[in-house]
Amino acid sequence: MPKSKTSSKNTKSTKSKQNKTKSKSKSVKKSPKNKTVKTAKPLPEPEDTVVFIYANWCPHCLDMKPNWYELKNQLGHTVETIEIEDSDFDKEMKLYTIENQKLNGKTIDVRGYPTMFKIHNGHIDYYGGNRTTSDMYNWVKGNISGGYSKSKIRKSNLSIKSK
Repeated sequence: MPKSKTSSKNTKSTKSKQNKTKSKSKSVKKSPKNKTVKTAKPLPEPEDTVVFIYANWCPHCLDMKPNWYELKNQLGHTVETIEIEDSDFDKEMKLYTIENQKLNGKTIDVRGYPTMFKIHNGHIDYYGGNRTTSDMYNWVKGNISGGYSKSKIRKSNLSIKSK
C-alpha cells in the first residue's frame, strides 16, 4: 500500500506541475503577426467618355433615365460617364471643361433634350439611335453605328441624317 500512496503523490505532483505550466502558457500573449496590406492598383483611365445632358421637366429624358442608369452600371469603370442636368448651376462650367479637356476646344452642340454623345480621342459622336439600354451599350462599345455626326446636320432645316 505504501507504494501506491507514493505513486499517487507522484502523479499528483506531476499533474500539478503540468497544470502550472499550462496556466503559464495560457497567460502568455501572442504577438500580432505583421500583415502586409495590399493596396489596390489604380484603375486605368478610360479612353472613352459618354455624356448625357437632360432636363428634369422633359418627358423624353424621364423615359430615358432608367436606361441611362442601367447603361452606366453595365459600363462600370471601362467608360467614363458624365451626367449634366439642364438646371445645374454649374452646367456651363461642366460643358466648358469637357470642351477644353476632352474635345480640344471644339464646341458641344446641344439642340434638344436628351442629348447624348461619346468622346473618343478628341472626337465627338452624337447618339441618335433607340433609347434602349442594349442599343446604347452597343453604340458606346462601337459595335453598331447609332449616332450621327455634327457635320452631317444640315443647318438650313436642322434635320439629322443617319450614318
